[in-house]
Amino acid sequence: MSLKVKINQTVLLGISDHYTRNSVQNPKLSKRVIGALLGSQDGRTVSIISASELKYQINPETDEIVSLDLDYIKSKVELLKKVFINYEFLGWYSCFTGKYQNI
Repeated sequence: MSLKVKINQTVLLGISDHYTRNSVQNPKLSKRVIGALLGSQDGRTVSIISASELKYQINPETDEIVSLDLDYIKSKVELLKKVFINYEFLGWYSCFTGKYQNI
């Protein structure tokens, strides 16, 4: 059986915006950005409907994630579930340009 993945265009635009804002606002800091992918799953169809920036800290030397605020993720998902009952945390995104490419 195949898996079907649908991604809303606003998700891609939001991730791109997140990366661009981070690069412009903090040109001397890490370019890495991290966020949550939210949506729903119906059988073998996954619909990524929304992306949300996460609160995190990055080691500027290695671009590795030092800490991630899990309580923030939980509260964000709970708020979205009040409006969109079928929404759930589907995964995360991470994008950066750096000398270290191990994720």
